[in-house]
Amino acid sequence: MIPCLTWLLAAPALAGHDPRGDAPSYSRDVAPILQRRCQGCHRPGQVGPFPLLSFDDVHGRAKMIASVLT
Repeated sequence: MIPCLTWLLAAPALAGHDPRGDAPSYSRDVAPILQRRCQGCHRPGQVGPFPLLSFDDVHGRAKMIASVLT
């Protein structure tokens, strides 16, 4: 679980170096990382204890995700 959370929290920092200068967005910066690194396990019927399939799934666990990584 920790590797996917690390990628999730690193996304805004990486996006901050975006040459376009845009603010990070969930759909452009975070969701693709979740799809590649987290959703294989964090979906119904798999070993992840909760889904990370939508913005609401992730947003609802934001404090816990931050706590686990700090």
